[in-house]
Amino acid sequence: NDNTQWGMRGRAKWTPSENFDDSVIGYWSHIFAHCCTAEPINPTGVGGIATPGFLAASAANGTPFIKFTSLDNTVAAPDPGSDHTNVYGVSNQANWRVMGNYTITSITAWNEFHDDLNQTTSAGLPMNISGNVQTDSVKTYSEELRIASPKGRTIDILAGTYLFRQDLAYTQYLVAQADATRIFGAAGKTKPGDYYNYYFNQRTTSEALFGQATWNITSAWRATGGLRYNWENKSGSTATINGPADTKAWLSANTGAPAIGLTTSGTKLTWMANMQYDITERVMAYAVASTGYKSGGFNARANAPANFPLIFGPEISLNYEAGIKSTFFDRKVVINADVYRLLEKGFQQSLLNPLTGNGFIVGNAGNTVNDGLEIEAKWRPVESMTLNASGAFNDTHIYSYDAAPCATFPGTVNDGSKPGTCNLNGKRPQYNPSVTYNIGAEYRQPISDRLDGVAMLNGSYSGKQFLDATLDPRSIQRPYALINARLGVEGNGGQWTVSLFGKNLTGEAYYVAAATQPGAQYLSAGGTTAAGG
Repeated sequence: NDNTQWGMRGRAKWTPSENFDDSVIGYWSHIFAHCCTAEPINPTGVGGIATPGFLAASAANGTPFIKFTSLDNTVAAPDPGSDHTNVYGVSNQANWRVMGNYTITSITAWNEFHDDLNQTTSAGLPMNISGNVQTDSVKTYSEELRIASPKGRTIDILAGTYLFRQDLAYTQYLVAQADATRIFGAAGKTKPGDYYNYYFNQRTTSEALFGQATWNITSAWRATGGLRYNWENKSGSTATINGPADTKAWLSANTGAPAIGLTTSGTKLTWMANMQYDITERVMAYAVASTGYKSGGFNARANAPANFPLIFGPEISLNYEAGIKSTFFDRKVVINADVYRLLEKGFQQSLLNPLTGNGFIVGNAGNTVNDGLEIEAKWRPVESMTLNASGAFNDTHIYSYDAAPCATFPGTVNDGSKPGTCNLNGKRPQYNPSVTYNIGAEYRQPISDRLDGVAMLNGSYSGKQFLDATLDPRSIQRPYALINARLGVEGNGGQWTVSLFGKNLTGEAYYVAAATQPGAQYLSAGGTTAAGG
């Protein structure tokens, strides 16, 4: 699970006149990782993978299970995996000032992403279960053209158009290897050498018109309204080929079938309304209401309609927020705070395919209500020191999701509105700790006429949260705190910096993601029952 990355970025700016400037930005980066070995969570606990049947089957395979301790910073895999990623692109931004200082801006961009995953070891087990090779290529092109009025007039205007195209190609080759020991009932036996090739491609085109206007009612009172109308179309296809020819649909219902054509399209009008009022010169209050839209799409790794819906729907949000931004005591104290309610409909959620155990897929996980409070404060008691603290508190719960995929945890009650599903209404969704906060201090002191010494200390806290979309109790990450520090010197004005830093200085071990055992359908927990964990 190590990784090495390097890259380069450059920018050139041309200003031939006071009314025109042009900037070109180019970048390239490469990441190489021995990816992505997982660690079993509490193998010997309730619902852990280390059942007597699994331990016996592993030992009979000649690959005894050895990973009985969680969070000890070790993993078990037959090989380290190999993943190469290249990301590069170029953009050009041109600005013309015309018609009494109106600004016309054009931003043209091209970006590419290529990932070659030569082997994964995601099962986190010391056995050769499957060989998995994946390639992913994404190319995007975009053009934004907008006009903005000069600032400070009675009405400030911004309007424009945005054009976008993306081409995506994904392939996967998965082959059962020597230690794939799961015995299927009616489907027959998965034999080493059985494989499938999976192909997916997608083209997305999107066009949008947008505009907003700010009415400066008085020098202290401003109102802003905005609209965006979006057209989008996605088209693609998916195909799966199993082999050898006598393989009995061990992973896909698409064996030998022609490619499945996919298409989805839609339009959406979103809006924003914002009011700001300067209570004093140092205190501004605001209230905003806005809508958001995330288009639907395709499950590139669903394998077949029988395994999971190939198309998922859009996500729509409605947000209300009110807050205050302020400074006091000659700008030595900053206090910002806001409260919000965010409503999400058709919430898009990713989880490991519950029917195949291979590949993460996306579904519309009902609706959510998010109520929260955020506070930020900074204090500079002396010129050389800044103290800061921030916190977020939220009450988030799910509703209209009574046919959710169920956790595989023993004793889970399938109480959903459809057979084999669970009712998650009223539950807190994954990645939603009720409390998070940060505290920190920065000390800056001149060492010489040209050098400043800088010292920083930061602490963060995250409350309890589920990491798995099914809210499996094995995926609960308990509260944890992290401490980071930095010590360095920099040239006056920050032209350069040299520093020593330490992250997670207390060595806190915690999970950032969790899922049911990958590849469980290959593994025997005794007889024809699949291993859990």
